Amino acid sequence: MTFNKRIRGRPPLPTVLVIRNDPAPVTTSDCIIASPEALDWALIARHEPGLILSPLMMGRLDVLDIALMLAGLEYRGKYRVVTCALPRPDVVNRDVLRATPALDFGIWRPDRPDFAAQDCPFVDRSVLLKFAALAR
Repeated sequence: MTFNKRIRGRPPLPTVLVIRNDPAPVTTSDCIIASPEALDWALIARHEPGLILSPLMMGRLDVLDIALMLAGLEYRGKYRVVTCALPRPDVVNRDVLRATPALDFGIWRPDRPDFAAQDCPFVDRSVLLKFAALAR
């Protein structure tokens, strides 16, 4: 699964870390897929992701759990939750930012017609839609 679009003549794109319930980490040249249990300081230090994506809910974990884990690891990059049909994104956003004020957090709703991957034009919308569908 590749989230990054390759753009010729530009500097290398940041690595994307995708958190989802997979038993073993999978690595490509520009994307790492890891389970929440594999999320640790060594993984962050080794890959230096510029963007971390996760679904809103993953079994017993939710976005707030992942945000707290990232804050505990002192991650300072972008963390975006990918979801569809979230009735009150403002409530989720407020709760996460209140618990982890230093985290660069946002909610991506690729199902919306006005969706734009803010500050991350290299992320492919069609892949995000598939990712959000898998997370349901």
